[in-house]
Amino acid sequence: SLAAGKAEFRKGNYKEAIQEMRKMIQKFPDSPWVVEAHFFLAESYFLNGQSQECLDIIDHMMTHFPDSELTGFIMLRMG
Repeated sequence: SLAAGKAEFRKGNYKEAIQEMRKMIQKFPDSPWVVEAHFFLAESYFLNGQSQECLDIIDHMMTHFPDSELTGFIMLRMG
C-alpha cells in the first residue's frame, strides 16, 4: 500500500519502499494516489543509487502525468 511504502521510505528502507510502491501501482493503476506512488518510487530508486530506474520512472511520469505538481518536483532529479 502507499502508506506502507511511505513508512518504509521514511525509515530509509528504499528497497522495501520500491516493492510496496510497485505493488500498489500494479494493483491500483487507476487510483488517485498512483502519481504519488510513482513519485516515491522514483525517489526511492534515486536514494537507493538506481539512477537509471529513477530516470525511467521520471520519463513515465512526464508522459502520463505531465500536469502533476509531483512530476515537476521529481523532474529536478534529472539534473
